[in-house]
Amino acid sequence: MNKNIIKNISIVILIVIIIILVAFIILNNNKEENKINNEKNTNNEVLNTTNNDNNTNDNSNNNTNTNNNDNNPNTKNNSNYNNNTNNNSNNTPSTEADVINYVSALESEIENESNLDKIKTKAKDSFITIVDFIFYDKEIKGYTFSELTDSAKLKIISIALKIDSKIEEYIPNYKESISSTYNKAKDKLVMLYLDTTISICSNNQEECNKAKEIFSNIKDKANIGFSYIKEIAINGKNKIKDYYEIFRNS
Repeated sequence: MNKNIIKNISIVILIVIIIILVAFIILNNNKEENKINNEKNTNNEVLNTTNNDNNTNDNSNNNTNTNNNDNNPNTKNNSNYNNNTNNNSNNTPSTEADVINYVSALESEIENESNLDKIKTKAKDSFITIVDFIFYDKEIKGYTFSELTDSAKLKIISIALKIDSKIEEYIPNYKESISSTYNKAKDKLVMLYLDTTISICSNNQEECNKAKEIFSNIKDKANIGFSYIKEIAINGKNKIKDYYEIFRNS
């Protein structure tokens, strides 16, 4: 009996010892894992801190470079300089010559067109475009008619009159088919040409001679006789003598 008790006690003690050893091993393993995890966390914190410092330095350097570029007179504020260069290349300011060339191109398109229907369409559209530009403040190439010099105005008016005569040649009484706004456009164009020429001749003989020369080239094409001028000069009766001088010397 005593032997059995001792044997049982021994077994119990052995089991307890085994349990204690297992518990000890588990505790040690947990400690090791916690230690490793703590080291990892510490390393991550160090890395994060380092990255933050580097980012701060990069931002600081970028700001410094930006400030240096802004303060450097040779950079000419690079972004603005590049933008201005692009704007100048794509949006080069127009000149009077550009306006005249544009209107002349409209006339050339009509002259060079062989299809009658296209001639009619282009002539009408071009005439309306030019009349709107001259009398109704529409822009061509960024200019309004009033911003042009007198000599440029005369060139534009002369082209409008030539286009008008071209339309009359191909489409008699064409103005009846478009807005009433344009019915008296020819009359207004002739009067404007004569009044502008009078203004030029009062202070610039060279330009005056050019104006008369241009009028000489268009008066026959546009069927402008002096009787016609007297008829349309409703508000310029006191200028009839001046009109005649232009007509006679052109």
